[in-house]
Amino acid sequence: MFKTLRSKIAPLSLALLLIIASGFLRLFLFENINHQLVYLYYHRDFSYLSDKLGFLKSFSYNDLMWIKWCLTGFFTITYLCLSCWVLKIVFNRNAYLWYTAYIFTGVVLISFLLYFGGVVFEEPVGGYRLARFCMGLVQSPLPLMILIPAFKLIENNVTVREDGNTER
Repeated sequence: MFKTLRSKIAPLSLALLLIIASGFLRLFLFENINHQLVYLYYHRDFSYLSDKLGFLKSFSYNDLMWIKWCLTGFFTITYLCLSCWVLKIVFNRNAYLWYTAYIFTGVVLISFLLYFGGVVFEEPVGGYRLARFCMGLVQSPLPLMILIPAFKLIENNVTVREDGNTER
């Protein structure tokens, strides 16, 4: 058992580091793009865009919005791949990878419906906020934090009764 656990520590550590790095990179990019979008939209005197991303100053407002859409897709796929990698290391069951892909796809579809539902019902800001919240979920380690215990319960055939107690 310990030999198996020891062989999983290095890949899990690497996956954890990549998840953390992806989170920081995503936050840095989106916050700075948003700073530049505010600067362009409101014609502010000063942009809070980081000097490291100074090349973004040459993009128009619409170009930056398209970049955000592409980055949203990129980070969603990145977190899906990292989540599947962790689940493969921990459980080594392909069915769990499929469930994870279905969940991510479902959340993306729900986000799409919320966004366009807001447009159809003339509440674009509300639809956008709800869609953005949902997309933020799949661009984070939260699905993995839910799926690992859920799959562990499935592995152990644990049933949670209505009174809160568990049984095998």
